[in-house]
Amino acid sequence: MDSNEFAARTELLKARLYRTALLYLGSENRAVGAVDDAVYQGLRAIRLK
Repeated sequence: MDSNEFAARTELLKARLYRTALLYLGSENRAVGAVDDAVYQGLRAIRLK
């Protein structure tokens, strides 16, 4: 998977990822931060390959 494909898939799943994070973390700010961190780490891992 390249970074463009990752971005496209992430965009499709972003709302679902956020809802899941919100259920686990109980805070909107923490959920947004967690999703942002996860997406950043995923993109970084793809670029380092």
